[in-house]
Order: sequence, then structure tokens, then C-alpha cells
Amino acid sequence: EASSYSEIVHKVPGDVSDRGYCQSLFDEISPDTKHVSIFHLGAVMSGDGERDFDLCLRVNLYGVLHMLELARQNVREKLHLTPKFIFCSAGATIGSGAPTDYVTKEDTISDSTRATPHTTYGATKACAELLLSDYARRGFVDGRGIRLPTIIVRAGAPNAATTSCFSGVVREPLAGIDVELPIAPDVPHAVTGKRAVMQAMMLLHNLPLEKIEAILGFDRTVFLPAVALSLGDLEKGLKNVVSPDSHSKLGKIQYKVDDFLSNVVGGFPTKIDAHRAIQLGIPPAPSAETL
Repeated sequence: EASSYSEIVHKVPGDVSDRGYCQSLFDEISPDTKHVSIFHLGAVMSGDGERDFDLCLRVNLYGVLHMLELARQNVREKLHLTPKFIFCSAGATIGSGAPTDYVTKEDTISDSTRATPHTTYGATKACAELLLSDYARRGFVDGRGIRLPTIIVRAGAPNAATTSCFSGVVREPLAGIDVELPIAPDVPHAVTGKRAVMQAMMLLHNLPLEKIEAILGFDRTVFLPAVALSLGDLEKGLKNVVSPDSHSKLGKIQYKVDDFLSNVVGGFPTKIDAHRAIQLGIPPAPSAETL
């Protein structure tokens, strides 16, 4: 997609766990620049993070720390500018489903809910949130983070996230591909759309620092508004927006339920109090049909 923006987009593939690669990104900054913004989106997702602890730690924790520290050294200290650092965290920072958890699936979670992750992915995201806030408190960066629910509908091949089927229920049938879903059709899950996320990131980026400080204070990461939808809801939404004449062209949806996985996802909270994000001007999550 970036090829259509070749005059303004410079792609530099690499590995954020490599400090030298991260430094090469900052080497591209002109000494005459007046503004520097960093959008840190990349991560090892939950499934891969559980399979490879070391990889998840290198990318999700050390990678973020490299970018924060090099932003401090190359922008704040050398250029005397405060770079904006937009960071994507995740709802995986909150653990639920175990008898000893502070949070149950019936609870409403918010920015004040204690981080108790059940995955290395969630643990590294929680660590990164704290680093972002402290770098912002010290004035090294202007940190602004959003804690994402599951994002749908993702393009391309399924990713390694436990909940990637919430994209697959729409993406594969639209491509005429049959799909088997491991989660029961009536299990609700907190989701939002990729366009909603991009709009929220840009809104968060563009807000004046005074408003960020007035609403977020020392805690610089906010829950994004989400909507609780099941795979059945999304299947119904898909058929509502596709002409009945074309339903026969859709790939078949079959539920091959993995009870363990279905119970895990069913244990996630689905009610999110995103009042701080709404105070910042971020709109509610879209409907199933819009998604």
C-alpha cells in the first residue's frame, strides 16, 4: 500500500529488537526538522508470544525501550524537541477467567483496572505502558497510548492472535473461502474496526498537549471504545450487508469449536469503560454491519 505514497513514504524494514536498526531510523531525521512523531505499532502477538517467550520479550519490551530511549537521545537531547510517541497497547494487559483473578467476565474494566496479564504479550504491553508514562512524566517524549481491543477485519492471512477468527468470519467468506471457526458462535468479545483505530490514533496525535495532560495526567494510555460482538453477530452482519443474490458466493462458515479456546475467550471481559478516551473526543466503536 505504501507504494502509492512513494514520494513521502520511505520504507526501512528491520527488527526493533536490534538497537542499531532503531538508531538507523533516527539517523534519517533532518537536523532542521521542527516536529518528530513516532507511531509504535509492531508487536509479537499473543499466540506467537506464548510459543516464543524470548522473541516476545525482545520485540515487545526491548523494542519499545529502544525506540523510547533513542527518541530521548536523538530528538529530546540533540534536537531539543519533544517527540510525540503514539503507542498501541492491548486489552491483554487485563487477565480474567481464573478463580483468583481480580476481574471476571461480568465486570466492567477501565483505565483504572489493575494490570494482571495471563500472557507474555499482555505482560510486555503492561511494562511498555509504564515506560511510556514515565518517559512522558520526565519530558523525554510526549507519550500517548491506546489500549486496543481485538481489531477487525484484518486484511491478509490470519495472524497468530488467539482471536484472529473474529476477522476470519468475515474476511474468508467474502473471498469465497470456506472457514472453520474454533470459538462458539454465541461467545461475545470486545472488538472495534481498523479504521476506528487509525482515526483514534490520529486524533490522539493531533490533540494539544494541554488537553492530554488535563485528562490523562500521569497515566498516558487509554482504553479505546469497543463493542461486544460474537462470531454469530458478525456472521449475521456480513449477510445483512451482502446482497441475498450473492450469499451463495460466500465461503461457508463452519463452527469447529475448541472448548478450551472458546472458554478462554469467553472469560474475557467485554464491558469497557472508555470514558477518558471519549473525553478526548474518540468516538464509540462501530456496529457489526459497519465493521
